[in-house]
Amino acid sequence: MKINVFGKSVEYQGKKFPAYTGRLTKKDGTELAVTVKFRQECGGPDLKDCPCQIEFPRQSANLVIKTLKDPDGQPLYNEETGEVKVSKTLWIAAWKMVGPYIDHSLDDFED
Repeated sequence: MKINVFGKSVEYQGKKFPAYTGRLTKKDGTELAVTVKFRQECGGPDLKDCPCQIEFPRQSANLVIKTLKDPDGQPLYNEETGEVKVSKTLWIAAWKMVGPYIDHSLDDFED
């Protein structure tokens, strides 16, 4: 499987950590925005290489989808849409770099 990975540095409790996001493409062509996390044993891409495209074996990854809840255990809702908020995390245990991310968003426009 391939995914474009975007990374940035985030600060939490005075320490900086890399944070990665991407989009998985379903078989019907729809995309699912996910947080990408890398297992400690394989590490993640260097932030200076992001955005990039990586490849990983399907059996070395899993997708965790959880309903977000408030401190009382009740589901959180998006105030605008009324939908239940969920977190989608793709955990990757083995991967390899394919190359840099190539942006095609302006391909249909004239120079």
